[in-house]
Amino acid sequence: MVKFENKDGFKNITEVRNFLSGLNNRKNSKVYVNIEQHEGYNYLCVWLDNNLASKEINGDEAYLKAINGFKKHYELRMNKVDYEDIAYTEAVQDITTIAWPEITAFHEKDGCDSREIFYMFREWAREFEKFWFDSHEDLDYYEEVEKFTAKKVAEYKKIHS
Repeated sequence: MVKFENKDGFKNITEVRNFLSGLNNRKNSKVYVNIEQHEGYNYLCVWLDNNLASKEINGDEAYLKAINGFKKHYELRMNKVDYEDIAYTEAVQDITTIAWPEITAFHEKDGCDSREIFYMFREWAREFEKFWFDSHEDLDYYEEVEKFTAKKVAEYKKIHS
C-alpha cells in the first residue's frame, strides 16, 4: 500500500503552487487535482495520467488505482473538516437564493448596498442555523429555510418601508 504524506494544511496558494511544481511530472503529462473528504479531514489529492512505464510503478498495485485514466500519486491530509461551517455556508446560499430577488426588487427605485444585504443574509443564516440545530428533528430543511427567509424578508420590508 502506498504511504501518503500528511500535511497540516497549505497556508496560501503559493504553497500549493510550489508543491505542484515539485512533482516528478513527465513531459506531456496531465495533472488532475481534487479535494476529498474522509476520516474527518480534507485531503489534497494529486492524480497523474497513466503514462508511467511499468518499471516506474515497481509492482506496487496501489499505484495502479486509476480513475478516468489518472493514478493517485499524492494524498496530503490538510485540515479537519468543519461540518458546522459547511452547514452555515449552505444556509447562506439558500437564503441568498430565496431572498435576493425580493430584496433587490424592493429596492428597485432607491437601490441598495449589496455588501450590507449580503452581510444581513449571513446574519440570517446564523440565526437560522441556531434554530435548525436546536429543533429540526421532524422538519424538512428546505421547507424550513424557505419559511424562515419569507418571514425575515417580510420583517425587512416592514422596517424599511
